[in-house]
Amino acid sequence: MAVQKRLNKAGKKIYIARWRDPAGKERSKSFSRERAAKAYLQDVERAVRRGEYIEDTGVTVEELVRERVEQATNKSTRNGRRMLLANLGDLGDMPVLSVKPSHVREWMRLLEVGRPWADDRPLATSTINMLAAILHGVFSQAVLDDVVGRHPMRGVKIPRTEVGAERADIPTVEDVRALIESARGTAVGKGSNPTLAAMIQVAAETGLRAGELCGLRVRNVNFLRGEIHVVEQISQRSGDFAPLKTESSRRVVPIGLGTVQVIEEQLRRVPRAPEETVFCTREGRPLSSSSLSARFRTVARRAGVDTTFHALRHFYASSLIASGASVVMVQRALGHASASMTLNVYSHLFPGAGEGLRGMVPQVRDLCGISGDEEGAGDGVRAGSGGV
Repeated sequence: MAVQKRLNKAGKKIYIARWRDPAGKERSKSFSRERAAKAYLQDVERAVRRGEYIEDTGVTVEELVRERVEQATNKSTRNGRRMLLANLGDLGDMPVLSVKPSHVREWMRLLEVGRPWADDRPLATSTINMLAAILHGVFSQAVLDDVVGRHPMRGVKIPRTEVGAERADIPTVEDVRALIESARGTAVGKGSNPTLAAMIQVAAETGLRAGELCGLRVRNVNFLRGEIHVVEQISQRSGDFAPLKTESSRRVVPIGLGTVQVIEEQLRRVPRAPEETVFCTREGRPLSSSSLSARFRTVARRAGVDTTFHALRHFYASSLIASGASVVMVQRALGHASASMTLNVYSHLFPGAGEGLRGMVPQVRDLCGISGDEEGAGDGVRAGSGGV
């Protein structure tokens, strides 16, 4: 590995970094400054040594984000990525392999103090955090796709901010019913997934995050009091039990008789020990949130409903708000860190305050109209295989 000085066709000095990739093939890259060539070569040497070397295809950040925009499957995700695309500034022109955490921090600083590409207008902190979170996700996928060897945003802290839920992206009562029926199947047999049907119904009636629902143990459901104790989750990365997102995520969620019956019916179909999860795979293992989301997408596609599993959480929140719950009630029910976070997501839905949360549960069920009468709450999830 070496840096060589040469003259280009115009007679100007250029510096060529030369190295051999892990396969032994010689590679080179030209720079106008010697310092830049040496720094790049050091990065290459480090990547080769760590087994993280990726061939530089020249893909820019803008090209990467644009590709992710085209891959978006729902309106909310697509709009968020389009907003990121419009606010990349100079970062968008950088080759992905050249991006370092310092570049991302500088980009976030410009979003805050004033964007040179938008008449020096700044963005709100919540919007900056949202865009940074989307960019982080784009880079994470790039790592999985071997576009980059190491995450360009490693060490960059992004305060947790939930993206606002647009009315158009919140499933309707009819959507939720269609999703449940799609999971159940029109008849016992092909396409019937009673466990997934039960999970969709419980998610819509409790607002649990996918990881929280996957990590719900039998012992954390109080059937007599009608409560779910949210104390842990299944990690999307490892598939193991993991702490919740924040301390405020620990909460007690009141549930109505119909939800209790859905869980009881699930446990009659698939008996589980107190320390085991309520919902599981066919092999009896806990589900991961990514696996749940993948199965949900299949069911949603079959039902003709353009939505995500996380949108069921928005459905629950909007149902509480429509029933008269206050900001603080919704905050506690969802496990948000602050009331301001709840307002960031749902401010446009609040008509006013109301009564106690426990009293809201029957109203939410009536509004959802998911189970109809309590006697039939568990029907339709009796037959089929044991797990998802």
